Amino acid sequence: MSKKAKRSIVTGVTPVDTYDSISIKRINTLHPQLVDSAMRVFNKARSKGIPMYVMWGTRSMGDQQVMYRYGRDLPGKIITNNRPGYSAHNYGLGLDFCLYWNKVLFTWEDIYERWYWRQRWLKVVFMFEEEGWDTGWRWTNFEPYHVQNLMGNTMLDLVRKYEQVKDRNNWLEALREQDKNQGVHIQSPETTRGGDRDSELG
Repeated sequence: MSKKAKRSIVTGVTPVDTYDSISIKRINTLHPQLVDSAMRVFNKARSKGIPMYVMWGTRSMGDQQVMYRYGRDLPGKIITNNRPGYSAHNYGLGLDFCLYWNKVLFTWEDIYERWYWRQRWLKVVFMFEEEGWDTGWRWTNFEPYHVQNLMGNTMLDLVRKYEQVKDRNNWLEALREQDKNQGVHIQSPETTRGGDRDSELG
């Protein structure tokens, strides 16, 4: 059995529908040290009847490049200001979520004026903060759906680490192996909050 399969089993969640199974699959793409933390939030949200859906976990450099091109050299609106390598998602350190009901996904814009749903969204935000994640809901550039834990790094630290890895086919695995060998651990809430959030966008 692969390590990835083992991580999926220890989550302790039986997917109740396709949305939950997709969310769990995406959580399992995160940095191994963040999987359990994200699953605790997911489990807690579900136990409180909050239908949380994970839109993004780890995002490839290729996907990041396509997203960056929208509104620039591809038709459509600009959806990110982060070039490849400058998003927490590229390193498995960021997660985007929304809510769903009756097989319909709801963004922050959809639920903002609905007190019932807005409160449930914010409960998810606070759950992640209790786990030590930084939340875009508090940023000046306001990304209410985005949470991240850079595990003590700055975005420039991560970019430099990426540039130092020669094997572009397995660079993410190489960085995670470095973290394991160096004993890198999840930072506490006191050390992850604050700082220049505008330079660490999702």
